[in-house]
Amino acid sequence: MKTTDCFEVELSETIFFSEIIDQVSDELLLKELDSRGLVPVSKEFLSGNSDENRRELCKLLELNMHTSKEEVINEIKTKL
Repeated sequence: MKTTDCFEVELSETIFFSEIIDQVSDELLLKELDSRGLVPVSKEFLSGNSDENRRELCKLLELNMHTSKEEVINEIKTKL
């Protein structure tokens, strides 16, 4: 007579992000950021002219493009 035993085993392992980052595709990382409502910052962030920089900051802070410079700066200060 043959018997079969079944066991349920729960394993836990800590995996550090730094160990797997090179194995994860950029597409998957961007998709995950998007699913969490996060916006990746590019290397070109705030590298344009003042109008482009204002547009980027207003977009990031969810402000109207016509918000004054002082209000943009004050909004940044409240986030720090």
